[in-house]
Parts: sequence; C-alpha cells; structure tokens
Amino acid sequence: MKNKNNLLKWLVLLISPILIVLLISNQTSAQTLHCIIAGATNEQNSVIREGTRLSINALMNEIEAIEKYTSVRRKVYELTGANFKKEHLQKTLRDINCDENDVILFYYNGHGFRYRDQSDKWPTLFMGYHIEGFDDTYLRGISLNEIANELKSKDARLTILIADCCNGELSVSSPFDIEVNGIASLSFSVRNSERFKELYEQSSGFIIASSSEPGQTSGISNRYGGYFTNSFLEIHKELTSISNYADWNDLLEKTKERTISVTKLNYRKQTPQFQIEIIKRSTSHPSRNWQDIITTNNGAFTNQPNNFVSNNPYRIHKFPVARVVMFKNNEVFFLMSDNYIVKYDPFYGSMFIIGYRALTLQPQTFQWDLINPVNSFHTNVFGVDYWGKIWEWNIYRMRWDYVGVVYY
Repeated sequence: MKNKNNLLKWLVLLISPILIVLLISNQTSAQTLHCIIAGATNEQNSVIREGTRLSINALMNEIEAIEKYTSVRRKVYELTGANFKKEHLQKTLRDINCDENDVILFYYNGHGFRYRDQSDKWPTLFMGYHIEGFDDTYLRGISLNEIANELKSKDARLTILIADCCNGELSVSSPFDIEVNGIASLSFSVRNSERFKELYEQSSGFIIASSSEPGQTSGISNRYGGYFTNSFLEIHKELTSISNYADWNDLLEKTKERTISVTKLNYRKQTPQFQIEIIKRSTSHPSRNWQDIITTNNGAFTNQPNNFVSNNPYRIHKFPVARVVMFKNNEVFFLMSDNYIVKYDPFYGSMFIIGYRALTLQPQTFQWDLINPVNSFHTNVFGVDYWGKIWEWNIYRMRWDYVGVVYY
C-alpha cells in the first residue's frame, strides 16, 4: 500500500508541471478580437439613423462569423446611442490591453469632415449628433489618424481601422438616399474557415481605410446602410465563401471598385481610400490586380438552384453585377446579384434565366464556374479564373480555350 501511495505521489509530481505548461500555452495562444464600434445611432435624420444601425448590425453579424470560423474570440466595445461621445472613445482607446497575438478592429459610422488646413488625407470623426459650429468640432472631433496612432501603440498582431463617413469641409452636406440602385445584400450558406484564417489568423500588420477621399461625401441608405460598408461586407462574404483565397489587398481593392460603381449608378462620386501594411505568414497564390475585373459581390450555389427554370422570364428586378461576354457569336449575358445568369429577349421584352454561378469544380485553376452560359440546351461548364477570364475545356485538343471575359 505504501509503494502504491508513493507511485501516485510520483505521478502527480510528474504530471503537474506538464499540465501547467499546457494551461499556460493554451492561455498565450488565445486570441482576442477587440471590436471598437462607434456609430451615430441616435442621429436625428431618420435615413442616416437607420442606415447607421443597419451597417453596425451587418458588421456585428460578420464579426460573429469571424469568431465562429477562427480561434479568435470577440470583445466588443460599443460606442453608440448615448455613449457616442468623444470622451468615451478616448477612454476606451486608453483602457484597451492587448496581447501580442490579438486583433483590433475599429469601425466608425457617422459624420466626418476635414479642416481647411488639414494635411493628412484621413477624415476627422465627429463623436456627436449635431455639429453646431467650428468650436463644436474641436470639442467633439477626433482625427482618424490620431486614433490610428493610439491603436498602433497597443502592439496587437493585426490592427484594422474602417471609417464610413464624409471627408469634405463642413459646408458640404452628407448625401443619403431612401432608395438606391446597385446595392444587394444576400445570405451566404457556404463559408470557408480557411479564408477567415487567412485574413484574421495568418495576417499581421496595420490597415486603415475610409469611405471617401478628401473633398468627397459618403452615401448611406436606410435599406442597406453605408455604400462603403455594404460593399466591404459583401466582398468580405464573397472572399470567405466562394473564393479560394483571401487577403486584405483583394478585399479592399474590390470594395473600392464596387463602391465606385454603386455610387456612379446613384449619380455620385465616391472613391474609398486605404493603406495596407500587412505581412502574411504564407501564400501559395500569385498577387492579382482586380482593376476592371469582376468576381461579384455575392455567394454561390453549391448545386443547381431548386427553382432553376431556364425558359422563365426573369421579371423580378435584380441588380446586374457583371456582364458575361462570350466571344463565340459575341453573346452578352448578365450575372445578377442572386447568382443567376440571364439574357435579354427583345421579343418578350424581359430577361430569361439561362444559367447560374456555382462553386468551382477545380479550385486550383478557377474561382467559380458558369453553368449554361451559352444557351439553355447546353450543359457546358465554363471556369472563371482569378483574372476574370472565361475558359472552356476543348475535348478535341485536350486543352483549355479562352472563350470570354467577365466585365464589371
């Protein structure tokens, strides 16, 4: 019995240090996503108020997805409603403590402006609901650049700042719309944890972005939120669902292009700006230039849609996110915001569904596939590569032929 007790004591002494090491290792590997969310949710103007709330709610849903598909755990600091004040923001910034593996996400949606003698390109954020004069801007304004410097000092692994606000002088009013063209927000049933990890676990550095360049205003809608925020979140969903690769440069380049296109449809000019200083742990994909290329802003069907009927008139208004141009017979189709591919029939005066976008069968080569993009009697599958080119397999020559392009 004595020998048995000695053996148990020896095992406890042996195992205890191992357990302590494992516990410490587990604690140090834990990552926190510090989410500082500042928004003018009590704004007097109902369109801006509802648009701001929609933007924040949509962002929070995506933050939940980040937590779900990564090892990062969220910690939210919400500065909305009565807490939308400069002193609350400054205290929050001071009090944040970060480990070296943490991520900081700062998001602002509200009034933005710039002083006439302001030299940097980033907007000044107004932590309040009504600007009563220049004296008020000094009391309640805080520059995005100042916030960036404060957050950089926290030494987090990854720091992200996003501001959806105007970037012009105070005399310029903030544009807003009840109805807008070109914005679509869809649900995504397919999300890929590897894509989330590429963005939030395998990236280190600093990112800062604002919705408009100096001298410009930023649009917002009470149906879809800020133009820039909506574009950012839809591209974020695409890259973490249908795409085979995700990085911050692609995300912000495509967000910029989509915002520019949406604002043009609404007779405005708004050009987002951003700065990226990112080091990525590993990458097996070449860098890509998304200028003048479309990979769309929405998710994909994993299989043929249940309600797919190739000869039904497409009478429901949907936003065409791309033109699919096939070189054969110079045929032009439209990729819609719900992933259907349609063609205009002048005889009926309406669009007909002839195909749909699907997850690619060859992710090493293509980012997504087009099913039936020629006519409803063919079952051809065309692959769209990372540069927007459309390819078809030539069974006679045993090679891929370049047969079309997808234009934004």
